[in-house]
Parts: sequence; structure tokens; C-alpha cells
Amino acid sequence: MKAIKLIITLLILIQVSSQAEEKRNPSPSLIKMKFSSVSQKDTAAINAFVRKGTKYLSSKENMLDIVKESIDSAVLICEKKKIDVPASLHLLLAQYHYVTGDLRSASEEASLALKMSAGSGESDVLARTNIFLGRYYLRTRFYAESLEYFDNAITISKKEKLKGLVPMVYYGKYEVYRTIGDLKAERQSLQLMIEAANEENNAALARRGYERLGYSYLGDTTTSERRNFKMADSIVRKSISVSSEISDTITIATSLTHLGWNFYLEKMYDSSIYYYEKSIKYSAHANLFSTSANSLGNLGTIYSDLGKPEKAIAYYKKGIAQALKVNDIYELWWIHRDMSNMYLKLADTSNAYRNFVLFKKYSDK
Repeated sequence: MKAIKLIITLLILIQVSSQAEEKRNPSPSLIKMKFSSVSQKDTAAINAFVRKGTKYLSSKENMLDIVKESIDSAVLICEKKKIDVPASLHLLLAQYHYVTGDLRSASEEASLALKMSAGSGESDVLARTNIFLGRYYLRTRFYAESLEYFDNAITISKKEKLKGLVPMVYYGKYEVYRTIGDLKAERQSLQLMIEAANEENNAALARRGYERLGYSYLGDTTTSERRNFKMADSIVRKSISVSSEISDTITIATSLTHLGWNFYLEKMYDSSIYYYEKSIKYSAHANLFSTSANSLGNLGTIYSDLGKPEKAIAYYKKGIAQALKVNDIYELWWIHRDMSNMYLKLADTSNAYRNFVLFKKYSDK
């Protein structure tokens, strides 16, 4: 009887021990299920913070405090959960450092993003990192390297059929060629940008290409290498047409100033006045102070050329007031320069000198 009780006791102990062991060591499938659930949740949270940071970094307001908070939140999750920082977060860090002027850290983070995205097959991040490095090397004046990274981005984007990137890359190449003074390549890049944007039915990028391409034919004088009145007129009007389809007030207002300048250089003052005044209607409504300043300042110069100094001064002063609202140094220096020249013609040396001093103040900045 004692033997039977002992056997029963041993069986109970074995069963209890077995159950305890199961609790301490759950089955592999259970471990996998729990780990995957946590990992997916954390990854989703990290990606959400990256998207938020990227959104605010790309916004007009450029809200860097929110970008920094998003980055810190994503990094904190990685540290707490012992997750490797993903390529997309490295890219966001690179972009943040770039904007804040820490170019060394920007380069280091971009290198990590490039390596990780290439290894993991994240083609979108890889293409965008190449675009970032193209811009980085443009800023640091390594133009051959800039073009190489832009070309890499085009190759990846076309191979993986990534929409929206190819037109952006051609715009980046345009900026490189404009910086180094290669007019032919500058225009070719813009034409390729327009074609790529039209292939994707991306009117927003197409109108930007038309606006820049039209601008490339304006020139500063009638003898400028860039100058082609008919080409400028035709392409700028196309920019206005495409912009009107998507209600892009900014590009419409800017393009109208191009038409105003195009006619001014030909001394077709009535047409020039018409387009500058039309531009003001768009820019004033949208609080585009720099564009308004440009139109008003040029109207001042037109009336100065027409021998109407009182009207010219009124427009100049309005232009200066608009430029001061956004501290637009460029608009301020050339308006004061033109005012100084006007006063010299009027033999008003006092006002000529005063405006010349202001011209130098802003042009030296």
C-alpha cells in the first residue's frame, strides 16, 4: 500500500514539474508568435515617426522641433527594444543634420542609409539616399560626385519603377549644371524632367520644369547668351497653363513676372506693365511677398524709364515694404540700386547716395 502511494506521489510531482517547465519554456511556435507581434508593432511605430519627421522636414514651415522629436522617439524605441536603426531613419537623420548644418554627421548617416538599404533591398530608400547624396555633394561643391549619385538614383528608380523620383533627380542635375555654367546640359536636364513628369502624369513637377526652362531663355539683357524672346514666351506660357490646371498660384505669379521681364527687355512697356500687375493680383492674394516685391520694384523701374519719377518712387517704396516683410535681401538690394540710379538721373545726389548706401548694405550680405 505504501508503495502504491509513493508511486502516485511521484507521478503527481512529475506532472506538476512538467507543467512548470512548460510555463518556463513555452513552445518555439509560441515564442515566434509573440516575438513577431512585438516586432511588427515596434517597426510600425518607428516607421510612423519616420514618416512624420519626413513630412515636417519637407514642409514649407520646416518645423525642425517636430522633426527632432520624431527622430528621438524612433531612436528611443530602437534602443529600448534593441532594434537596429533602420535605413529610413538613418536617411531622416542625414536630412536633419544637413538642414541644421552638421554636414559631417549628415554624410555619416547617409553612408549608413546607403549601405543598409542596399543590403536589405529597400529600393525606395536606396534611391532617395542617392538623391540626398547628390544634393549633399552639390552643396559641398563636388559636382562630379553629385552627378554620379543623381545618375544612380535614376537607374534605381527606373529599374524598380519608383514614381515621382526621376523628375526630381533631373531637377537636381539641372541645379548642378546651372551652378557650373553648362547651359546646354541645364536645359537638357529640364527637358528630361518635363518628359519624365508627363510620363507619370505629374503636373506639379511638369509645371516646375516648364517654369525653370522658360526662365533659362530670359537672360539679364538683350545680348545675354541665354536670351531668346520667343522661346521664353512660349515655354513660360506653358508653365502658366499647366499651373492653372492644378491651381498653383505660386508658379502662376512667378511665371507672370517672367513674362513681364521678357517684354521689358524688348522695351514693350505696356505688355510688361500688364503682366507685372497681373502677377501682383496672384501674389498679393497668396501673401507671396518676394514675388510682389519683384513686380512692384520692376514697375518702379519701368516708370522711371518712362520719365515718371513720382509714380516710380511710389512703386519702389511698395516693393521695399513687401521685401522687408520677409527680409528678401536680393529684392532689397536691386530696388535700392535702381532707385539710386534714378535719383542720379534726376540730379538728386542726396537721395541717390542714401539709396546707394542701402544698396551696398544689402548687396554685401
